[in-house]
Amino acid sequence: MIYGEVINNTGVYQELDVMGGLFFDNQGQVIADDRNIETHWSAEVVPPGGRVPFELVVDGIQIVADFKLSVEAQEVENP
Repeated sequence: MIYGEVINNTGVYQELDVMGGLFFDNQGQVIADDRNIETHWSAEVVPPGGRVPFELVVDGIQIVADFKLSVEAQEVENP
């Protein structure tokens, strides 16, 4: 389980679409990806300079040596 914040440093409102990642063992092999991940975040739209907490749960793995997270969002009009 990973907790963190998504930070909008783009200067425009962003609507969060997808959050995911890759998780690696100590040999650099992928042991989990978006198919194993469940994500939750508290707001759909992040204002410029805003922060939104998130929770990411990865099923079926015990030990992770490294990971790379990703977020996809799209620009939206000021809500």
